[in-house]
Amino acid sequence: MDVRGQRTGRPASGHRDEPGAVGAPERPRPWAYLRDVLQRLPTQRASQIEDLLPHRWQPACDAAP
Repeated sequence: MDVRGQRTGRPASGHRDEPGAVGAPERPRPWAYLRDVLQRLPTQRASQIEDLLPHRWQPACDAAP
């Protein structure tokens, strides 16, 4: 609840999607993800474009951290 006694819709401990939260999926670092996707996009097969979506993305072997 907020200071007025109304519910805010989020848990008192913070956001549910915080990195390291129990049960939260690990998210890619935004700049590393974007850089990798933009490098791979021109050569990615159309049938495999979904592999570049954030929830399915796996960094390329040569992607720098």
